[in-house]
Amino acid sequence: RVITNYLTRMRYCTSDGVLDLKNKGPTPASGAEFIGDRKVCAWFNHAGRKTADDTILFGHWASLAGSTGCPRAIGLDTGCVWDGTLSMYELESRAWISCKCRAGKAVG
Repeated sequence: RVITNYLTRMRYCTSDGVLDLKNKGPTPASGAEFIGDRKVCAWFNHAGRKTADDTILFGHWASLAGSTGCPRAIGLDTGCVWDGTLSMYELESRAWISCKCRAGKAVG
């Protein structure tokens, strides 16, 4: 169960690795920016992240709509199930390919 939670709900954490499994929006909810006295931020924005020099592709965070603000963190979930887009990312060209969705189904 812990591994499943980490893989599907890990979005925010403190700089020393304490996970926040409650916040899931594109930013932490008002009043939920801290765990105790430690500030949380998106896992890919921590300066000391051991994989900071690696390009990481991840999903299951539709509220970001693919936008991370971090060139080495590629958010693939663009909300198809919520009428967003179905997206693919081509590693070699760094190009996005997407189409609109309606009720979780690609359109067009």
